[in-house]
Amino acid sequence: MEKQVFEKYNGSQVTENMLQEALQLFSDHYGIWGEHAAQVVGEFAKAGSQVRLSKGRLRAEYLPDSSKCSYVRVTVDGSLAGNVFACRWVYDNKTVSWVTQLVVHQDYRERGLAIGLLN
Repeated sequence: MEKQVFEKYNGSQVTENMLQEALQLFSDHYGIWGEHAAQVVGEFAKAGSQVRLSKGRLRAEYLPDSSKCSYVRVTVDGSLAGNVFACRWVYDNKTVSWVTQLVVHQDYRERGLAIGLLN
């Protein structure tokens, strides 16, 4: 039986090492660009290539200082199997929540890990 461990961190607790692991997971398992991606997001989006992200962009866009952010990760038998970044802020006197990134390693899909991360 595999051991699943879910850990939650406030955005300010996310270390450079955690970001590097999240970046690797994203770059290897998020997905590939579709055939019209370059027309929508720019020439860097090559159809059929892995969607990639820099560590600086990951922190700036998924853990912005202007909101209350969280990072939740799940390890399976000690290996990072998935993670989620989520932010919350007040806009027009209402609380807005946004899941900025959710990734589960291809080898660990169909096990309910994404639901566990969101919970």
